[in-house]
Amino acid sequence: ADGNEAIIDYFGNTGWGTSGNLIFKGKFLYGPAKYGGGMGGGGSIFKAGLDPFHKVKKEFAFGSDTSGGVTPNPGLLRVGNGFYGTTEFGGASNQGAVFKITP
Repeated sequence: ADGNEAIIDYFGNTGWGTSGNLIFKGKFLYGPAKYGGGMGGGGSIFKAGLDPFHKVKKEFAFGSDTSGGVTPNPGLLRVGNGFYGTTEFGGASNQGAVFKITP
């Protein structure tokens, strides 16, 4: 509110290339990282606490099996307890996929 920024945490190996919006659920923010996040480096969905004591953590990683999609982009949509999103690549014809995760 006062115009100052505060770093909560850094991403490290949780993924990089964040894109799109953040979703607030419980005491955490969730969002997509387009790259990294695990084996295959297909991106991840991360969660971050709102204070410095909660580190950024990987909630879900998109792996080297591209059938379910890789490179989540541009953001997430919360419906009930689940988060829906799209990927840039992967799926049946490597033209992207729609996914749902339930953190």
